[in-house]
Amino acid sequence: MISYPRNAALCRADTRKISNTVLPTLFTELGSEIRHYSTIRTSLTTFLMTVALAAFTTFFHSDQHHIFVAIAGYVFAVAGGLACLYFSYCTEKQVIRYRKLRDKLHSGVRTSDQSGFQELDMEPAKSEVRRRMKKDWMNRLMLVGDLILMASFGLNGLIECILHWKT
Repeated sequence: MISYPRNAALCRADTRKISNTVLPTLFTELGSEIRHYSTIRTSLTTFLMTVALAAFTTFFHSDQHHIFVAIAGYVFAVAGGLACLYFSYCTEKQVIRYRKLRDKLHSGVRTSDQSGFQELDMEPAKSEVRRRMKKDWMNRLMLVGDLILMASFGLNGLIECILHWKT
């Protein structure tokens, strides 16, 4: 996560004022963080959902009807949904910061002036981040897939777990 510079030459006493020379570097770092969080979100959610599907498949289509396998499937499916939500939140938060900084840079900020400091408030409101998360189709597809995975094994899986637990 990007933090405000602590160097006295780059930052004044109030931490919202940042040197103009730092803005392009901050812009580049925010772009890298967006790609990082987005990649982690996609790969981790897909991996956890695949592990959950493998656990459910093992439980229902083999002789390993141990309750641990079914519980592991549910745990990995829930973890996949939570990972998707968490990293989507991080991604969208950085996208909002990126856009604010882009607008600041395109508004005619001179980056060569060493003495110039910019007022920079890049902390987005949580409601704005959540609104952007709801509009993201990747979130919708991943969460719907996760819910379908859990629902398809839901009642049938719970009933079979209870029956096998008692035997």
